[in-house]
Amino acid sequence: MKKMFASALETLQNWDVEHSLWIYEKGRRIPNVILRSLEWSGDGLFWIPVTAALCCSSSVLVHSFFRCLFVGFIFDLCLIGMMKVIVRRPRPIYNKGMYLVVSVDHYSFPSGHSSRAFLILVFIFEYAYQWKDDILSELSSYVNPNVDEGLLYWALGCLVAVWVMATASSRVLLGRHYVIDVVVGSLLGVLEALFVIRVLHLPIINGTQKNWLFEYVVSLWEEALLRINR
Repeated sequence: MKKMFASALETLQNWDVEHSLWIYEKGRRIPNVILRSLEWSGDGLFWIPVTAALCCSSSVLVHSFFRCLFVGFIFDLCLIGMMKVIVRRPRPIYNKGMYLVVSVDHYSFPSGHSSRAFLILVFIFEYAYQWKDDILSELSSYVNPNVDEGLLYWALGCLVAVWVMATASSRVLLGRHYVIDVVVGSLLGVLEALFVIRVLHLPIINGTQKNWLFEYVVSLWEEALLRINR
């Protein structure tokens, strides 16, 4: 049984390496600036500070959403980092020019960009459904009256979905990850978002946050901001 499992795992890994290399070689036809832009757009160095800053927004809608998303990012950072350290799968040998922030970035499985992108996608669609009337109300003050707000609302959602798929795909096209790293990372991102939303029961928009983990993480961040501003 053990030998059978090892053989199946080796077959899967060989398939993964072979097909990831094929995708990477095809991706070399795509202008590098496009792929690198997608890489930066999904980077935690971009999203975590931006999300933390938007937690201080005066808009109740923006403030509530990004406070919840910030907790999701912290959860994602811990889980993905732990899995990378446990599995320790090296990145593809053709991975070049990657900026490493911490030593755990040397490892490939699972893809943090993919988990982060899909976490954002689930958060947006979850809250876009719950806050539809509030969002459309805010859109009305920025959009031409002749534009169908409902159509624009769903068009923006489709745009986010395209960005998420492109960002996840770019990880293999750039040679940063193997296919399975991206697939598992994407699934983890969905599960993380559902866990944070459904299990931790983070607030919707009424401003009455009662979850202890949510309050603790946000209070730490707000205290850090106060110290920086002093």
